[in-house]
Amino acid sequence: LNDSRAEESRPPDPAALHFAFFESVLTRADYAKYLGEELKGKAALLPEFLGNFTAVTLPPAKFYAERGDIRAAGLVYPKGKNLFEVKYFAADMRAGLIENIYEIE
Repeated sequence: LNDSRAEESRPPDPAALHFAFFESVLTRADYAKYLGEELKGKAALLPEFLGNFTAVTLPPAKFYAERGDIRAAGLVYPKGKNLFEVKYFAADMRAGLIENIYEIE
């Protein structure tokens, strides 16, 4: 296992905190700092909940046209050689912290 960790060189833009969170999970940075108190107690479970994703991406414009203005990110999962699946996760936020994370089907 690779025990390396990443650190942010500057704080993320408040509008992109949910992306910073997902990137922090991916890079093994301190993602718990983005979580509200209730979710912070479950922080250790989040990498397993989110699964083995390899990248974080913006949802397409059609996604927002269908679902409205939500804080969401696409997580990219390998499915085979040169084959990937994108699953979308939303992050409900309050006071600049993530209160809930759920997959959008």
